[in-house]
Amino acid sequence: MEVGAPVAGQMYSATLDPTLYAPGWYEIRIRCEAVATTGADAGVRQFSTVAFQIRILGGTTTGCCHATMGNGSHTHAWHDQDGGYVYTGFRHLPDWVDATVTGTVPIVLTSRAEGELTLDHLRFSIDGAPQLDMTAPPEADQIYDVPTGSFAPGTHTFTVHAHGVSIGYQPGRWLAGELEITVAFAP
Repeated sequence: MEVGAPVAGQMYSATLDPTLYAPGWYEIRIRCEAVATTGADAGVRQFSTVAFQIRILGGTTTGCCHATMGNGSHTHAWHDQDGGYVYTGFRHLPDWVDATVTGTVPIVLTSRAEGELTLDHLRFSIDGAPQLDMTAPPEADQIYDVPTGSFAPGTHTFTVHAHGVSIGYQPGRWLAGELEITVAFAP
């Protein structure tokens, strides 16, 4: 599905017919393109994609896809003029989705930059409060142990965010990727 001129705040949906696909893992991508209208970057296009894994019943593989192997979700962003991407996301989501979690639970964060970008920082926040903040992080998975008992019972927002900096065309130009999920903590 492609929307030529989306309306701000408008929700869009598409239906996937699983009978059209063989059993296995697939990656669904939602892509957004924006064009700056003011300032020094007027006319410059920036793109952002969020991707998540689905499994069509009957599949036998245990991993899939592009930047987020296994059963996680990621987002990636890029400029129209730089040859690079910033990827960031959660490596494994099913442990958190449709479940209420308790105790200390590890969450695996992923981030990397490709092409003419270098990874500047990685931040993991719960309800907007930074829990992990790394400058010049290694481009490897980071494991953060979430102490669920330190937070009030109920729903909380997890955010993983990474920034890349251009080292190619227009050096110093920033590019961000960010992904949020909602998680429930038990009493």
